[in-house]
Amino acid sequence: ANGNYAFIDSLAEARKVLRRFGSRARFVVASSAEGAELCGIESWVPGFVYLDGDHREKAVLADIDAWWPLVAPGGILAGHDWDDCPAWQDGIRAAVRARLGEPEVVRETGQPWSWWVRKPA
Repeated sequence: ANGNYAFIDSLAEARKVLRRFGSRARFVVASSAEGAELCGIESWVPGFVYLDGDHREKAVLADIDAWWPLVAPGGILAGHDWDDCPAWQDGIRAAVRARLGEPEVVRETGQPWSWWVRKPA
C-alpha cells in the first residue's frame, strides 16, 4: 500500500479470475484495435468485452466501433470509468451514448462505475 491506495498486479489478478472459465475465456494483452483485429482473424465471437483504455471521446468511439460488430448476439460490451473523473467521463459518456444509446450502469461504492450494453439477440 502507498498512502491511501493499495496497488495490485492487475494482469495477474485478471488471469487468476479468468482461469476458472478455462478455454471459454481468452485473455489478450494488446491495444484495443489489435485485440479486435486478432479476434476477427481468429474468428472469435466474444460474449463479453470490457473496455478500459483511452478515455477520450474519439478513442472510445474507435473502441466501440472495433468491438461492437464482434460481440455475439446477446453478448455484452462494457467499460470502465463511467463516473470516475469529469475529464474522462464526458468523453466516455458522449461516445457510449452516441453509438449505443443509454447504457446500464453498475454503481459501486468507492469504485469507478462501469457501464454495459447487451447486444440484441
